[in-house]
This record gives sequence, C-alpha cells and structure tokens, in this order.
Amino acid sequence: MNFLRHPSAYSRIQYFSISTRRQLRQRERAQQYAMKLKTNENVPEFKSLLRKLYLVAHPDLLQSEHPEYSIVNNTSMQKLNGVLNTIKAPNSFPVASCEEIPFYIKLNGEFRRVELILQTAGGDCRNQLATAFELFFARAGISTGKFSWGDEYFPCS
Repeated sequence: MNFLRHPSAYSRIQYFSISTRRQLRQRERAQQYAMKLKTNENVPEFKSLLRKLYLVAHPDLLQSEHPEYSIVNNTSMQKLNGVLNTIKAPNSFPVASCEEIPFYIKLNGEFRRVELILQTAGGDCRNQLATAFELFFARAGISTGKFSWGDEYFPCS
C-alpha cells in the first residue's frame, strides 16, 4: 500500500468503469475531431467520396466488359461494407487486422488495380482508417486531400 499519497489526490480520482471511461474518451475525441473540421468547411464527407468509388468500381458496371474484374470488385466491396457497417454501429470498432483489399478502377481509359490497405488496431482507429482511405482515394483518382467522417460513421452513442 502507498501511504505517502496526499489525501487530496483521492478527491480528484473519478471512479468510472472501464467501458464508461472508453465512451467518454471516444466522445471527447469525436468532439475534438469535429472542432478541427469546422475550421475547414470545404472538406468533403466520406459518404460523397464513397459514392464516387461506387461509380468507378461497382461490380455491375464491369460485368459485361471484364467479368474477372467484376468478381474481384464484388469480393472487395463485401469486405469494405463489412468494415463500414462496423464503424457505423455505436461504440463498435473493427477487429485488429491488416488487410489489402484490391479494386479494379478505370483510370484514363484503362483498368488499374488499386489496393486499399486497412490496418486496424481493434479500438478507436478512425485516424488509421482516415489515413488509409485518404491514400486509397488519392491512388484511385477520387480525392487528393482530407475528408470528414460525417455523422454516420463513428457515432458516439
């Protein structure tokens, strides 16, 4: 036991459960992130960039010309939607993993393989995912800068 601790230190300790502390930290991070984004209003939302991805990589669009690319993009879309459904749920995070999700995208008249490399830590990994998507969108020719998650992704509660 530590008897040398100052008694006033006990009055500053907040007794919350681990899950409550996690939720409080997550809300605080979300508020800080939202405040950062309010300073730069011309940042696109993730949802709009995702729509652009669907327009250039949807498997149905490739089915007639390149069925092999369509199969790859279909599998990739399923993996991507699994991750997106997880981060849309309140207080839910993707499991710890490192995945390369390939997409075939038509750029300048020819198809090119562009990989989305997702590295998740199993916790609040919004910054890791944002960096991965920013790089992917840049390689795919969809966007060249930062984006905001919006209200739909990583909800606080």
